[in-house]
Amino acid sequence: MQTDMQRELKREVKKYLNEIRYLLPGGIHSKNKYITGLKEQIYDFIDERENTSFRDILLHFGEKETIVQQYIKDIDVNAVKQKLSVLRATAAVLFAAILIWGAVMCFIAADAHFASHGYYFENTDTTEVYYE
Repeated sequence: MQTDMQRELKREVKKYLNEIRYLLPGGIHSKNKYITGLKEQIYDFIDERENTSFRDILLHFGEKETIVQQYIKDIDVNAVKQKLSVLRATAAVLFAAILIWGAVMCFIAADAHFASHGYYFENTDTTEVYYE
């Protein structure tokens, strides 16, 4: 019976962590890092107490929304701004590269078109007339 309770508790904890992961802002790396730390804290809490219920976990750690609000409050705003500025700069460079590539491709296509359809040879026969 004890193992069934532990399995059910682990399922509830897993569901709880997945719901928190879904609500967290940011990239997958930062979400996974935070969820891994929270998971370790929850399992340490379970190991320290006997007959821990999911309600005990909720009372100790808080509801999903509370955890997400605390995570948002603890985010370093300067780090987020720096990541966004790097992302914007990368996007601008990529856009410029695509624009230059497109212009070069248009020039090459136009040059190929004129090269294959624009040149011809003109033969002129010269006749020499001698007047005497």
